[in-house]
Amino acid sequence: MPKPIVNSKRPSQRSFVGAAAVVALLTLATGCATFRASDAPEQADYILTYLKTGPKSAGLTKEESAEVFGGHMANMKRLAEEGDLVIAGPFGSPRDKSWRGIFLLDTGDLDRAKELVATDPGIQAGVFVAEMHPVRGSASLRNVPEYETAMLAEQAIKKEEPPQNVRAYVMVTAEDGAKAAAALKKSAKESGRSIWAVRFLDGGGKKGVFVLDAEKADSVSAALGDAAGLGVDSWWSTTSITRLPAEAGEWVGR
Repeated sequence: MPKPIVNSKRPSQRSFVGAAAVVALLTLATGCATFRASDAPEQADYILTYLKTGPKSAGLTKEESAEVFGGHMANMKRLAEEGDLVIAGPFGSPRDKSWRGIFLLDTGDLDRAKELVATDPGIQAGVFVAEMHPVRGSASLRNVPEYETAMLAEQAIKKEEPPQNVRAYVMVTAEDGAKAAAALKKSAKESGRSIWAVRFLDGGGKKGVFVLDAEKADSVSAALGDAAGLGVDSWWSTTSITRLPAEAGEWVGR
């Protein structure tokens, strides 16, 4: 049986958002009232958006690129502050060379998600195109901005320099999420625990994504051995997602 496909390189300069941008995205005001966490149900529906290389990605001047990416980051921060964007981050040279990064949007309405993504200057300029999938995961994913706020406050008290706000993770994409969950649980000591996971609601509802508390995709691939139907990629995001409860990393049934 084929081994999991893996790619683990650090994001290139052309990644949809650099490490500093992820921090900027999630640096929110303490006590932001727009996030809906305490009274959320156990599970929630989201839209997982893959930002992919668009037709005009290579056609911009240096000045135009700076303007587009500046607007892109500002728009992400706005979406986060308004409670629409829960998690974001770039891939590190992924298997699918068109992948730039992801948005996890706090809506289960595909039309609403399209409206939100359409406000992105990168989408408007044709630098990115969006591929969207309805997914289901733990409602606790909505707490990530609160964890980020708490982490930044703690770092300010400790006066950490430089603060370690961004790190690499490993994202596993599974054709059969239930089987992948079992394989990941079995290899958890070597591959790292699942921090957050979502199940695709389209395409038969079997496919899933798992983000592991690991930094090297090749090591995860080796730990999983001959588990079929798995794609393994390096992905970058805020360190605060490690504060998610264990349930956030569990496979969500129907």
